[in-house]
Amino acid sequence: MITVMLVDDEPIEREGLKLILNNNRTNVNVIAEASDGEQA
Repeated sequence: MITVMLVDDEPIEREGLKLILNNNRTNVNVIAEASDGEQA
């Protein structure tokens, strides 16, 4: 399984990516989210 942290300054884009990755039965596990590199 691939573990990822999503970083994007647009909340709706982050949520969309998370939904795509989680709902398409990919081998990806989203463990965290951040709105910018500093927060990450």
